[in-house]
Amino acid sequence: MAESNSRYQEKLLKKSMSAIWKGMRRELEDGIAPRQMDWDDFMEKIDRYTQTAMPEWRSQWEECVQEIHGIRAALQRNDLTAARIHMQNAHAITKTCHKKWKD
Repeated sequence: MAESNSRYQEKLLKKSMSAIWKGMRRELEDGIAPRQMDWDDFMEKIDRYTQTAMPEWRSQWEECVQEIHGIRAALQRNDLTAARIHMQNAHAITKTCHKKWKD
């Protein structure tokens, strides 16, 4: 039962991360920097989700997280072009990883 609840909580976390990610991607694609509170919430969820990363896909996850940090660093420099490149890289890593590992 505890494992079932844990998987359910993990799914909720992934859905929440996905919703924030989609909103931030849309904003960046429109040339708008995502709001700080969205970033704070997203990064808190990223940190929580990192704890659940499975060994078989952990390296891809860490690569994606590095791109996400790159997005944030670019935004802090007000470099939307670099932020979009990091966003595209992170999105490509996510797509590839999901195609290979998603259940």
